[in-house]
Amino acid sequence: MVIPVMMERSHMNEIFNAVVNNLGFGYCFLIQDHICATFGAGTPCATVVDVGDQKVSVSCVDDGVSFPQSRVCF
Repeated sequence: MVIPVMMERSHMNEIFNAVVNNLGFGYCFLIQDHICATFGAGTPCATVVDVGDQKVSVSCVDDGVSFPQSRVCF
């Protein structure tokens, strides 16, 4: 399941529990959207700028890890 990069951990736990317990899935893998963008582009390292309708988020991804120090949301 793809989740936003700036999501709170408590919300991630609730989504995980809903998918596994309520929907009956055996497993659930949560991955951040910026990491998916780098792998989709075919590169393991990138600076991802997500320009949305109401927000802009920036994150640096290196080898499949989005560093919390580099995350900015406007």
